[in-house]
Amino acid sequence: MKKLHFLKVMSLSLVTLILFSCNDQTTTTTDPKPNSKPPRQIIPVEKAVIMYNTQNRIKDKVINPTLQKVYNDTTFKETEFAWFSLDEMRHYINYIDAIQKENPKEKVTGIRVYFGRYNEQTSKRFNNQQTVFFVPTAENPGMNSKYLNLNHLPFAIKPDNRSNPIKGDFLILNDLVLDTDDQKKRINNYYKTQQQRKQEASLNPFSLNTLIVEEVTSTILNEGDLAPPPK
Repeated sequence: MKKLHFLKVMSLSLVTLILFSCNDQTTTTTDPKPNSKPPRQIIPVEKAVIMYNTQNRIKDKVINPTLQKVYNDTTFKETEFAWFSLDEMRHYINYIDAIQKENPKEKVTGIRVYFGRYNEQTSKRFNNQQTVFFVPTAENPGMNSKYLNLNHLPFAIKPDNRSNPIKGDFLILNDLVLDTDDQKKRINNYYKTQQQRKQEASLNPFSLNTLIVEEVTSTILNEGDLAPPPK
C-alpha cells in the first residue's frame, strides 16, 4: 500500500510538472518581443557630435552675440536642446493613433517638428528661447510636390460635437504650411479630395484667424524642458 501511495504521489507530481512546463513554454513563445532593429534614421555617435559642435560654433560666433544685442542681455544663450520624457512621447503617439482610429477616412502620415521661439505671451519662464513643437500630418492625395514632405499637411480637428473632441473634420493649419509657390494649390487639393469636406472649404483654407480657436481640437505637442534652463 505504501508503495502504491508513493507511486500515486510521484505520478501526480510528474503530471503537475509537465503541465507547468507546457504552460511556461506557451507563455515564452507567445510573448511579443520588442523590435530591437534600429530605425534607418539612426546615425553614428560621431556624426551627432560633429553636428552638435558645428551648431555650437555658429551659436558662439553669430547667434548668441546677435540675440544678446536684440534682447539687450549679455548673458543670453540660445537653446541647446529640448527634453520630453518617454512617457510623454508615448502618450502623444497614442493620442495621434486615437485620432486616426476615430477618423478612418483620413490618413495620418507622420509628424512635423517645427522650430519656434517663446515670447512673454507664450512662456514667461522661457521667454525669448527657441523651442520645438510637434504637429501630425495628413495625407494629401494626388499631390506630387518636388519634396515628399510637402505632400503631407499639418492639421487640427474641427469636432463633430463636443462629446468627442478628436472626431471630426481635419483642418489644415494654413499658418504652418510652408510658403511655397504651390502652397494654396496643396491646401486646396487636400479639401477637394476629401468627400466629407464641404465644397466651399476649398475656397477658404483654414487659418487660425478665420475660426474661433476654442472650437478647434489641438494636435500640437510642446512644453518640453529646455536647456540652458531659465535664469
